[in-house]
Amino acid sequence: MFPKYRTFDTLKKARKYFNFNSNRLDYIGQVLEVGRKLDHEGIDLWLSVVDGDKDALQRMIDYCEQDVILLEDVFHALSPYVDHNTNHSVHNNKGKAYCPNCASKEVQLSHTDTTPRGYIKRHMKCNTCKKQYPISNKTYLAWLTK
Repeated sequence: MFPKYRTFDTLKKARKYFNFNSNRLDYIGQVLEVGRKLDHEGIDLWLSVVDGDKDALQRMIDYCEQDVILLEDVFHALSPYVDHNTNHSVHNNKGKAYCPNCASKEVQLSHTDTTPRGYIKRHMKCNTCKKQYPISNKTYLAWLTK
């Protein structure tokens, strides 16, 4: 059996939370003004690498490195606006009231909502990473007494 890994797929998050004209990494990087992919000659580059061309291999390495850097920059740009798969605050034993994105304790109440069923939902804002997230009223009241 293979272990089950939690992943953060920027393509899936971009499709779910945003309405970009295209969900290609290069396009999103340009729209968010964090960078773009390197141009290359396509399949001919792959064929040159397979044939043992050292210059083509270096161009492929440069392309892949830029791809990873761009993906990381896009992740950081999208991160405050999407839900994450792991609550880092709970994972680091800090509690549910703190930021689930960066586990920072520098949070404040943003606003309060009441659901149609009469439940109070508190919305918190992280002063470190600017993430906004909801917590229950019970968690909020416990946080106030700490």
